Amino acid sequence: MALEGRPPAERRAEMERANPKYILRNTMALEAYEAAARGDYSVAEEVRRLLCRPYDEQGSEADARWATPTPQWARTMPGLHTMS
Repeated sequence: MALEGRPPAERRAEMERANPKYILRNTMALEAYEAAARGDYSVAEEVRRLLCRPYDEQGSEADARWATPTPQWARTMPGLHTMS
């Protein structure tokens, strides 16, 4: 706090306003595409709703699914891991 001159909570709030929590990643798009190919558009709709409010907290389920590092299953897939 001494170097910055502002409380940590204030700095954190500023960072959260400037940096979205949720961003479209290739793995998200792939999941939506694959589900849609099976006739299930719910994943695409979930991603759309999520990205309409990328700065907002959207619950622990959204965090567990979409606000995490690249999933293990995608880490060896070119175009998913290296570009996400």
